[in-house]
Amino acid sequence: MKQNSKQLICGLLMDEMHIKENISYNNQRLQGYVNYGSGTNGNDSLPMPTQVLVFMLVAINSCWKVPIAYFLINGISSQEKSNFVNICLSNVHEAGVIAKTNF
Repeated sequence: MKQNSKQLICGLLMDEMHIKENISYNNQRLQGYVNYGSGTNGNDSLPMPTQVLVFMLVAINSCWKVPIAYFLINGISSQEKSNFVNICLSNVHEAGVIAKTNF
């Protein structure tokens, strides 16, 4: 868009989906535990995630969509969700994109 001297305008979408519990080992570490909001660092005490919170940008004046962030969660507060939205909007703005929100 910058090459065509146009401003990129996108919609920021957020979706929370339930997921299947699954832990796997990738020859280095265990994967599949909650990666936000648990307050612990060791895998032995981490809860299993029941949901994933996904943020996606959808171009309004172009033809594409791309996920920009996801978090494995086991229930978080609305305040924590709003913090994620603010972080995403800040990062998108720094990249030079105008983001419209629709939640």
